[in-house]
Amino acid sequence: MRTLRSVALAFGVLIVGMALGISLVKDPAAQPQALESQIPRHEGSTEDGAADPPPQTPAAANSAEGSDELDSPEVAAVRFLELTEDVVQLSPEAGAEMQRSIASENASDRLATDVSDLLTQLQKDVPEGVAVHLAPLSLSSVETSTGWDVSIWYVEVIVYGDQLAVEQWRTATYSLVDENGEWRMANLKSSDGPVPTRPASVVGWSATSLTSAIAGFDDEVLLP
Repeated sequence: MRTLRSVALAFGVLIVGMALGISLVKDPAAQPQALESQIPRHEGSTEDGAADPPPQTPAAANSAEGSDELDSPEVAAVRFLELTEDVVQLSPEAGAEMQRSIASENASDRLATDVSDLLTQLQKDVPEGVAVHLAPLSLSSVETSTGWDVSIWYVEVIVYGDQLAVEQWRTATYSLVDENGEWRMANLKSSDGPVPTRPASVVGWSATSLTSAIAGFDDEVLLP
């Protein structure tokens, strides 16, 4: 296999509406910043002494009302982004189908082809496989004439086999449209940054050390 530093896969955007920012970087010194999820606590009790149920968020209330209720575009965009972790484990054909399942009718062929091509190249250059761990940091959304544009600033750690673990800070902007009561991805733009300055004392871990350290960790309860 060619060295990871010389592969120069210009993925820039692995568009699985979900997956993006998969690229081999020239600087392997990378270590993910720790993220802490803070969940508001609800205090109080009912008259019989039982704890009050936690207040529902708008998204949770929508879900409780019925599956036909349209989620917010922000929630949909974050879910698409999170699919990055899954799609890099798929074959090009399966990845393309996953992309089609979230894409708009007009964009499905284009986006599915992009995903298939990128996964084919990825599996050719990194036959040992790639694992992605990511976390959204913040987002902004703007209503457009056709739907919503949701920009998500996030950090991800990409592990290339047992060779290299790389940290990336990126912003992904999803263009979403409502089709038959579901938010669908019509387009995606991805760019580097904003990137914080890293302390000089921080030394990146090897891929095997990082993988071993995070074994057993799960982010399913941290994100929608």
